Amino acid sequence: TQAFRAPAGYQLDFALATTYSLDLGALLGSTLHLSVLGNDGRSAGFQNGVMLLEGLRRSAEHLVVFCQAGQIYVPQIPHILYGLLEPVVVPVRTPLGGAFHPKLWALRFVGEGKKPVFRVVVLSRNLTHDRSWDVALATEGVPTGRRWRSNEGLRDLVAGLPDMNPRTPTAIRKKVLQLAEQLHSAEWQCPEGIDEMRFSSLGFSGKGWTPQESQKLAVISPFVSAKALQQLAKSTRDPVLLVSRPEELDKLDPPARRVFPQCFSLREAAETEDGEDLSQESNVLRGLHAKVYISQDGRDTTITMGSANATLAAVVYGLNVELLG
Repeated sequence: TQAFRAPAGYQLDFALATTYSLDLGALLGSTLHLSVLGNDGRSAGFQNGVMLLEGLRRSAEHLVVFCQAGQIYVPQIPHILYGLLEPVVVPVRTPLGGAFHPKLWALRFVGEGKKPVFRVVVLSRNLTHDRSWDVALATEGVPTGRRWRSNEGLRDLVAGLPDMNPRTPTAIRKKVLQLAEQLHSAEWQCPEGIDEMRFSSLGFSGKGWTPQESQKLAVISPFVSAKALQQLAKSTRDPVLLVSRPEELDKLDPPARRVFPQCFSLREAAETEDGEDLSQESNVLRGLHAKVYISQDGRDTTITMGSANATLAAVVYGLNVELLG
């Protein structure tokens, strides 16, 4: 929820999210947090039920969520508040026939007499109640009037969203395209220890993705394919480490397993809490779900993370729509 908190003196103006699968309960919770936290942290009025309902309605007017068509989870318990979410959700299909797989939050905050502030969160998790091991990158930036090449991948993804559904409302299309251009010009605050940030998107040109050439490479990916691992290994002198799910590693034939000499998976005990009853939440995803590519070249280390697994549809053929940062 920290990502939804408005900076001091600002309030939420527009929020955009992308996800493969969508749980309406998780979206309702996110909309609630935007209502409470997106207004400079002032939430006293939301203790009143009528004020809360009005806050949810107003937040829904400033929110749009793009998700893969057919991947919206139907809530087990109906609730009148779900009706507020209908105009918020835009189901999409990708231009090249792959999966719509990016996980992104892009928020714009405005303050009187101030430049807008953008907050971008690149994740490996979907907008669901999954309890997986995931990873996220959050950063803030301001518009500069200059188009940064390092932001082109982010701009291309956001600008391409409205065309993935021919019925995207005109008002939403206009807001999304405006946000895309603003994100293109944003200068980001790098996290501590990071010198440079850049974004890459897949699924528009039919080209895959490979890390820059390096001396060493480590890969964390819950889903893998032999050809993708071979392509990744060609980008480095020493493919030192692969972390994946045990069932994915078992599918690889011996030559593919040897591409990365060290292959690991999470301990089963790390996936669940002691004494946890799994039978009551059989549909909740657990285990490794983070996607991270760590390359080292001399004294420089590049960490690339986001939605792309080490698979054919993602990194080899670029059929899936993905986002990496």
